[in-house]
Amino acid sequence: MRFINYLSVETHLSVETQCIVSLLIFSLLLFGCSLPNTADTTANKTMTLKDYLKIESQLDNPDPEFDPVKVETVASKYGYTYRQYKDFYDSIQRDIKMKDKLGESFKRRDNP
Repeated sequence: MRFINYLSVETHLSVETQCIVSLLIFSLLLFGCSLPNTADTTANKTMTLKDYLKIESQLDNPDPEFDPVKVETVASKYGYTYRQYKDFYDSIQRDIKMKDKLGESFKRRDNP
């Protein structure tokens, strides 16, 4: 309400202009608050083995610590972060079943 009072007293605008300005500011605020945050959507995306293979195929070395900048660049093409790739890489290193699935995927990819 203070804003509308400011418009009328300080700027000497007509009531119609005050309403238009108020609605414009309100709509801009409303629109700005409703935009999705792209950083959050990237972080919430769960990496799949298929996506991991796509990223890994474009890297010289699958170890993310070998070249973090390149990993970040390639992972971002697919909507992932360096941290997501590294976490998935670490989980593959710990999990024998995941390693087996990865090996099977490589065999299928190399022997069509």
